[in-house]
Formats: sequence, structure tokens, C-alpha cells
Amino acid sequence: MGRRRAFVLPAVPVFAAIVACDGGGSSDRVDEITSGLPGNAASVLVLDLETMAEHYDIDRDELGSLTDVRSDGMSQEDGSDETALLVSEISAAIAPFNVPTDNAHLQAIDVGEIDAVVSLPIEGLTVIATGQDSDALGDAYVDAGFEAEGDGRFGTAEPDGSRDIDGRYPAVSIDDGLLVLARSPEIRDEFGAGEGLSPSAQALFDAVGDDAWAVSVFGEADQEPGTCGAGQAFARSGDDIELLVLGGGEDVLTAETQPFFAVEMGSAQVDGDVTRYTVDPGDPSPRFPLLATSMEVSRVADC
Repeated sequence: MGRRRAFVLPAVPVFAAIVACDGGGSSDRVDEITSGLPGNAASVLVLDLETMAEHYDIDRDELGSLTDVRSDGMSQEDGSDETALLVSEISAAIAPFNVPTDNAHLQAIDVGEIDAVVSLPIEGLTVIATGQDSDALGDAYVDAGFEAEGDGRFGTAEPDGSRDIDGRYPAVSIDDGLLVLARSPEIRDEFGAGEGLSPSAQALFDAVGDDAWAVSVFGEADQEPGTCGAGQAFARSGDDIELLVLGGGEDVLTAETQPFFAVEMGSAQVDGDVTRYTVDPGDPSPRFPLLATSMEVSRVADC
């Protein structure tokens, strides 16, 4: 393999990520969601909003829709760094939040009710664990122009219809505290009966610390965890960032391949198939958008 071959993601400004969090609550929902993902997924996103909000002392009861959060973050003179970071990270995690125009998802989803988000950016599937009332969610989508299909499913009249209506995610389902957004009804309906994560993605998922609230992971679906270059992840615990690489039990990072945003890298810590490095982006502000930035990083393993 070439040293600088990038993991190719779609043009939509999203990334792949996984997160593990302190036991109970959102971590249980994350495990439930990832086990039902379709297609032996290798590139996956999970953002634990509950843990993030707790770390930054964000009152989720005051958030509302993302439009409200954006407005609030821009208007605050003090303490807006945390709000700006939340906007950046959740916009990266929920694909329809990335489009420049208003859409039904922006209006229907109460950000303050979200516990965790799991996304497959390549396949076009986002699953949100939420405490928002299911009937209210369904009514909001119908009011926005979606059609009720029965059994908690909703869709736009034209699957390839207006970006202004559905943000290119025209298929929705709501069931048992899980809101599913998808690029097509077929992808939506595959959730719940899938193969879970690929071996390389699962290895990185298992290696993430219990206090991490976000991890971006890029994997190779057809490679085993012991293969050098089979995957990498950026984990964020509090304000600390760690790079995890499936490096075959070796120090695989060089000055030429280190992440472009890293001002300083820690020494290699080999942990089985995973090699760990601390990452200092040189920005003490919590505004540094790890999840959105990490999508631009090519493969770092020098194999």
C-alpha cells in the first residue's frame, strides 16, 4: 500500500467516528445501535452528546433546535466557545445539518434531547438516540411535508426530491427512542438487522477510553485488525486528543505522515494491534473541531 493513500469519503462534510462513554445511559444505546448497523461497517460516526455536554457544563434543556443553538452561540459574548464546538461537532455528525439551506430535520430535531448519534457517512445512514416525544417528532415531519408511511416511517413524496425539504435524507423512521435518517427507504429499513462493525472498526472501538465523548475512525472493511494500516481513529476525552492506529504492533508514524493539524505528537504506546499517540493541535480553546477536521486526514500509518 502507498504511504499517503487517503480513505475516500463522500463530498458531504461529514466524517466517520466512534465513541465510548461512561457506563449506562448513552453507552448502552450506542452498543444497541452499532450492533444493528448494516453492511459490516468500517467507517462509522458516534458522537456522545450527553457526555460532551456534561464535560463542558452545557445545559441541554436550553438548546432547542440546531437553528436556535446556532443563533445562541453567535449572540453570546461569554462562554460561546463550548456552544460553537457543539454546533460544529453535531453538524458533522448529522449529515442533513450540514446543508446550507433549511430543512425538516433542522426544524424537527431537538438537539437538547439527543443522547448519542451514530452515522455511516458512506452509506448515508444516521441513527439518533433521543428522548424527544415520538408523536411530536412524527407530527413535525408531516408538517414539514413528509408523508406518513405507517409503523413509524416517514418519507418525502419524491425520494430524490428537494434538498430544501429533506436535506438529501428523505427517509425517516421513529421507534423506541431511536430516530433514523437515511438517503433512501432501503437504507433506512436495513437498520436493525445488520452485521455490526467490521473487525478493524470494532478493534478501534474497543480500544477507545471509557471517558471519550467522540472518536473519528476510518477503517478498511476487508482487512483484519492486525494488518498495518487497516484503520485509524482520533479520540477526544474532555479536551485531550489521542490518535489510535492499527499498526501491526509497531510505531508507524513519521514526521511526514503525522496529522497536519498536530503541533506536537506524543511517543508511540503499543497496545496489541493498536498504537497510540497523544495529539496536541496547539489550540487551547475547546472550539477546535476534531470530528470535522479529522475527515481531512489521510492515512497516517507508514507501512
